[in-house]
Amino acid sequence: MYQAFDTPHKVWLGDNSSIDAHGIGHILVLMQAKGEWHKVILSNTLYVSDLHGNLISVLQITCHEILEAAHITIAEPGTDPTNLTVFVARTKVACTDLQTWHCCLGHINTDSVLRMVKKSMIMGMDIVGSTSHKALGTCTLCIKGKQSREDVPKTTNTQATKTLSRLFSDMCGPMQMQSHQEFNYFVSWIDNYLCKAAVDGIRHKSDVLEHFKAFVAAAELKTSHKLKVLHSDGRGEYVSCEVCQFLCDKGIKHKTTTADSPEFNGVSECFNCMVMEMARPMLEDSGLPKSFWFDAVEYATYIHNVIPMRSLATNITPPSEKCVCPI
Repeated sequence: MYQAFDTPHKVWLGDNSSIDAHGIGHILVLMQAKGEWHKVILSNTLYVSDLHGNLISVLQITCHEILEAAHITIAEPGTDPTNLTVFVARTKVACTDLQTWHCCLGHINTDSVLRMVKKSMIMGMDIVGSTSHKALGTCTLCIKGKQSREDVPKTTNTQATKTLSRLFSDMCGPMQMQSHQEFNYFVSWIDNYLCKAAVDGIRHKSDVLEHFKAFVAAAELKTSHKLKVLHSDGRGEYVSCEVCQFLCDKGIKHKTTTADSPEFNGVSECFNCMVMEMARPMLEDSGLPKSFWFDAVEYATYIHNVIPMRSLATNITPPSEKCVCPI
């Protein structure tokens, strides 16, 4: 239930600045405690369109005698200084049509969207209206952004059995326009076991080693596994003396394929093509300048890491704590 104000009300923030609230109403949220969901009504909730997230005022809560004092206790993770029940809140189910989900998820295949809903892989995700492919129609942005020169193999015969056993990597660029972060290329790393990926923007090809070292350190620390084998094409970014010395010192075996032959480096080449085919229509749809291409690539990578992957037998996204992506 929502009622608009005749004139906006001021809402003061922590930095002593103010923004306008345009209305007031009640919000129904679901809160989980001890495995059970409960309906909770938040009354007299202000609608502030300029906020980037939902905020709860401690002062307003204390005015209604929900808390005893206007303060917040900050504690170490895993501790419970108040001995209270922790509630996990979520808003109402996000119901929208197939076309909107297709666009929000980076113009991915509709089969992946429908699979996510069917298997309840995202809490609160639902589709209203038709779920047939005809309901989507022809997406002109996909046609413009997904024009590949040839088919690239999407799988490999060397399937890993542990995290970081095999890592595929490739560089993409130079781009037509430098990103607003001053990147001209991006480099990708794909873990062959979990099918998870990470990307990093770079200015020059010679910067690959620095970024690769940072990725390996972060990934090994996060997963508690050591990188065993690196797969790349035969181009210069991974065949310099400095890179070879680093791989030798770390005990990482390097397997290369024929340079400029994507069919021999299918995993990483396919991934780079995929994220670019997602990034182009997203930029076109958003109206952002092309200098935001790396932001679109990062978002496409995030989507890749959470949607169901066909190469995984269960089609279930692995737990996030097992992901090799260090960011």
